[in-house]
Amino acid sequence: MQSITLVVVVCATASVFFANPRRQINQAFTLLSLWIALWLALLWTLNRFHIPNPVPWIKAISAIGAFFPWLLWWLAHSIISPECKWRELITKGKYWLVGGSTLAAIAVSNWFIPSESTRETRIWGAGAIIYNAGLVVSYLSLVGLGVREMRLQKGIQLVEIKIFLIGGAISCLVGLGFTMVAPMLGLTDFRGFAPIAVLFFYGLTAWGITSQKILDARRLFLAVLRRGGIMVGASVVMLIWLQYAGDLLPSGVAMIVGLSATVSLIVYLERRSRWPSFSDRADVADQVRLEILAAGREEPDPDGLTERYCRILREWGRADKAVIRSSDNPAQQGNPWSLATDGPGLTLLLEERWVTPESVARRRVTPALEEIDAFLAKHQLGVVVLSPPTRGTTPIAIGLGRREDRMPFLWPEIEHLLGWSELIEVALSRARLVKRARETEQVATAGLLGASLAHEIRNPLVALKTFAQLLPERHQDPEFRVEFSQVFQKEVARIEGLTEQLLKLSSPRKPIMRTVRLNEIVLECTTLMRPKFAEAHTELLVDLTADERPISADAGGINQIVLNLLVNAQQALAGQSGERVVTVRTRLASREIMLDVADNGPGVAPEQRERLFQPFSSGKINGFGLGLAMSANMMRAHRGSIALVDTGQPGATFRLTFPCPPS
Repeated sequence: MQSITLVVVVCATASVFFANPRRQINQAFTLLSLWIALWLALLWTLNRFHIPNPVPWIKAISAIGAFFPWLLWWLAHSIISPECKWRELITKGKYWLVGGSTLAAIAVSNWFIPSESTRETRIWGAGAIIYNAGLVVSYLSLVGLGVREMRLQKGIQLVEIKIFLIGGAISCLVGLGFTMVAPMLGLTDFRGFAPIAVLFFYGLTAWGITSQKILDARRLFLAVLRRGGIMVGASVVMLIWLQYAGDLLPSGVAMIVGLSATVSLIVYLERRSRWPSFSDRADVADQVRLEILAAGREEPDPDGLTERYCRILREWGRADKAVIRSSDNPAQQGNPWSLATDGPGLTLLLEERWVTPESVARRRVTPALEEIDAFLAKHQLGVVVLSPPTRGTTPIAIGLGRREDRMPFLWPEIEHLLGWSELIEVALSRARLVKRARETEQVATAGLLGASLAHEIRNPLVALKTFAQLLPERHQDPEFRVEFSQVFQKEVARIEGLTEQLLKLSSPRKPIMRTVRLNEIVLECTTLMRPKFAEAHTELLVDLTADERPISADAGGINQIVLNLLVNAQQALAGQSGERVVTVRTRLASREIMLDVADNGPGVAPEQRERLFQPFSSGKINGFGLGLAMSANMMRAHRGSIALVDTGQPGATFRLTFPCPPS
């Protein structure tokens, strides 16, 4: 076991040192590791070879172990004060160095082990008691120092204090018990367990220093203790079974039955044991995921959706800010903030998909990491994650600011962010696609009505042209001037109104909720569509029976919905011979205002009804299949609804329902 532990220590030392040789905690850990490697080498030599007089070896091993508390303090101070120089560390730790030197002097004296002690007859002097007591006090002092610093430190220092100082001191206490205290009590068989404590500490510490993935130290220790307790308990059961079952069953059968029972016991205890509980964080993560999915369904506007996602992530991460960027902007070209597009930093970030200041600090310095570190410091970010590059969607970058308590983002939290980034990427890409399609639909509708509007504008222009032709002859006539002034103002206002409606229709903008009257919007839309209906020989009936109770709505959005329904109705009747009628009706029902747009056409085919309001579902050859889907999104934003209702009459009736305040 000592040889295996020695190899592990040497490998861990090399990995820690070469991970980032400039980092002081790596240097301090390397010094401690070399000292422990020397201690293990002497211990392995003592146990591996038959040495007639082991007393000098035991004294040398004990003298080396006397400096472990000082080196652990050095490691802890490198965490607390990473900018402190080595000379300053030696000065500040002089009392620990003096204490270690004193214990080492005791260890090499006859007061520790008398000269008459032999391999067969081991005699421990009073100095051994003082030595062990001094080490116990030193390690307990380090644990106390760790507890005190846990109250003072924040961020990654707090996590490393838990792992390195407290974990190291406890591991040394356990190792001291196995190597010194147990033999003094006559329990020599326990000496071989000392390397296990070293292996546990080194495995955890080397991973903690070099790994970019940071875990909660308390939960990590509790998880290790839980699984360790399960394994120890199962092993005890196995040993007891083999001891008593050998007289009843053949050894092979007893071994198979014992292994089966032990494995079953381990699985059962693993499932039944619930400490440390991670369910609270899992529940929070599930709730955040549900909020992200709900936001994607409820918010149609990409900018509003981005703001909502930022608020959700900021509250979850307890960060001072949250930022979501994408490469939709051609100037960025996949670059979320200020990393050079051709630099190594962005290349590394795109490869690894996540980065934190702590992960950068734990790695060997490279130009890419230096660029990323400067980038994180400039924007005051605690974590950045990228969504996976997928075809058909726009990759996004999510950045969360530093936490007030300076705690780093742990690896489970980063895993959540990586998973959520995919959901956010899909939702934002869909919202942008729908927005572009909505803009296309608006421009297409404006183009469809352009000819009718041109005809409407032509009439007032003819009147103005007539007056302009008569102006040279009758400009002295007072009655003519009055009449010209009245007609000019009226017709210009009419032209201005028509062009304003066209511009309003063809200029997409962010929805703005204001107090409006539904009848006024409907009247404006029907007035705009009447020339088109007349051209198509379709009768347009308007019945605005709802009272003038105001509602909170985006006038432009409702205008687009009504126009879309009117255009659909007119196109549905295009191939119909005989009477063509479209009816627009508003009415008040309880605390809702309903708007029906009905036609007497062929209606909607049964196979289209289920997916009528889904994107890209169209019954028209040249249609996008987005008009009704966007209308449904807009109505959800108004806390209302749109539906195809069955009135028992031929054709199709679409009903918009708006909530309205009580009168």
